[in-house]
Amino acid sequence: KFDGQRMYYLNGKFYSRTNKEINSEPIKHIIEQLKDFPQDKVLDGELIYFKDDNYKEDFQKTVALSGKEIWQDGCERLYYVLFDIIDKDEFLAKNVTKPFKVTYAKLINNLQAKKVNSKSALLNTKYRNVLIAEQMEYNEFNHLFAMVNEFGWEGIMLRDADQPYQCKRTSVLQKIKKMQDNEFQLVRFNIGT
Repeated sequence: KFDGQRMYYLNGKFYSRTNKEINSEPIKHIIEQLKDFPQDKVLDGELIYFKDDNYKEDFQKTVALSGKEIWQDGCERLYYVLFDIIDKDEFLAKNVTKPFKVTYAKLINNLQAKKVNSKSALLNTKYRNVLIAEQMEYNEFNHLFAMVNEFGWEGIMLRDADQPYQCKRTSVLQKIKKMQDNEFQLVRFNIGT
């Protein structure tokens, strides 16, 4: 589970989950890289600022940079991390039929994806600032979940690969987070203003 700004790419532009067009100036480098991307497809992913080459994300920096009206230093470290590729007609009709395992395989093949490094859950693509979120089989769940703390991730996403993309929140895609709880004895309190 990456901590970024969710957006989809359609007809050469980026849009928020609420279908508002995203200001293109801070991400013009990504738009330029995707200019030859097939117009009959939609990409779904998150915009993420990576602080360093170890792919440590910074949500506050992502929001700060993407919210500006102009390109500024740091925008070059904004990346579009993909989750899925969808046929445009099906996406617009909100009726996707192909299962995720099929569309994800197309995403890997079309973007010529390769593993970034052994310490990340990212795949490089033929586009410099476009990465793919690596998908792993359920039998790797314990190994992947152990990486959550090591890399400072919020959690992981558990997806039913036999189900198609859904244009809404859905039970076929669940966020799994490591929860912390404890019990404390209240010894004193002060009434605030």
